Amino acid sequence: MACVEECRQAEPWTKDKPMAGVKDYVIDPVNAERLWTVTTEIVSPHL
Repeated sequence: MACVEECRQAEPWTKDKPMAGVKDYVIDPVNAERLWTVTTEIVSPHL
């Protein structure tokens, strides 16, 4: 998975550039699955 920042692939987040980069939790597949599950539970009753 790639994240985009400033029209290019984002670099990993670092303490010396706290307003730039991608944190690990953003590209974690377990978090992505959990977000998908929660989102479908919230949205599905309204469809």
